[in-house]
Amino acid sequence: MQKLHIQVLLICRWSVPSSVEAFDHDFASVEDLRAFLYDPERLRLRVWLLRHVLVPSVRAQHDERFKLLLMLGENLPEPFRSEVMKIVASVPQIRPVFVSEGQPHRDQCRELMARFRDPRATVVAEGRLDDDDAIAVDFVAMARSFFPQLRGFFKEAPKLALDFPRGFLLDLRERELGIKPAVHRLWTPALIVYTRPAAPTGLLDFKHHLLWQHMDVFSWQEQPMYLRGLHGSNDSGITSESGRDTARTYTADELDAQMRYRFGIERPELQKAWEIFNGAGSC
Repeated sequence: MQKLHIQVLLICRWSVPSSVEAFDHDFASVEDLRAFLYDPERLRLRVWLLRHVLVPSVRAQHDERFKLLLMLGENLPEPFRSEVMKIVASVPQIRPVFVSEGQPHRDQCRELMARFRDPRATVVAEGRLDDDDAIAVDFVAMARSFFPQLRGFFKEAPKLALDFPRGFLLDLRERELGIKPAVHRLWTPALIVYTRPAAPTGLLDFKHHLLWQHMDVFSWQEQPMYLRGLHGSNDSGITSESGRDTARTYTADELDAQMRYRFGIERPELQKAWEIFNGAGSC
C-alpha cells in the first residue's frame, strides 16, 4: 500500500491590493483600495497583529511539517515591509511571496497555492488565515491526523472540508482586550480543504461559508482551534455577537491557560503590548 503523504499548505493574504471585487467594501479603483490598505495607521495595527497574534501561534505548532505562504503586495511601503520581513524571518515555515497588485484575487491565490503544492503528495490540506487570526498549536497536527479517518470519503470525491467551529474572538476595539468564546461554522481561520496536488481548483476558489454546497464538510468541535481578531477595519463585517458561544464561559485564569496552551500566547503580555501600542505609537 502506498505510503500516505499529506502536505499541509496554508496561505495568508497580508493586506494585498488585489482587484477591488475581492473586498466587501466599495472601492472605485485599485488606487483607492491601495490607499486604504496601505494607510499607515492600518498597517501599524496589522504589523502588531502579525507580531503578537499570528506569528506566535504559527511558531508554536506541534507539527512543524507545513508551509505558510505570506502573500504581500509588491508596493508594500517602508517601514512596514522591513518590519514584516523581520518578524517572519525567525519562522522557517513562513514563506513571504510578493505579488503584483490589482490582479484577480482568486486567480492569483490559486496560482500561488498550485505553485507550492507537492506533486508527490497523496493529498494537500489547504488552509487560509487572515492577517488578524491565530491558529491552535495543534492545528497542523489535526489537519494531518484527521485525514486517514476521512480517506474513504476522499476516494469518492474531488475535495473534502474539515471545519473547526470553536474558537475565540479577540476584541481590539478598546484599551482592555476582550477574549470571548465563539462557535461558528466555516469561518476561515480554522478550516481545511483536502484536495489533490493536480486539482485545477483550490481552497480560495470557493466562498468559505458556502463550502457545503460544493463538497462534504466534516466538523470537529471538541477544542478551540482559532483566535479571530475583531477591530474597526474588519472586511468580513463580524461583530462582538458573531458566533458568540453562550455554552462556554471561562474565568480569567482559564482564559490565560487557553491562550497559553492552545495558541502559544501569554495573555498578560499581549495586554501589555496592546497598551504600549496604543500609548507609545509603536508597532
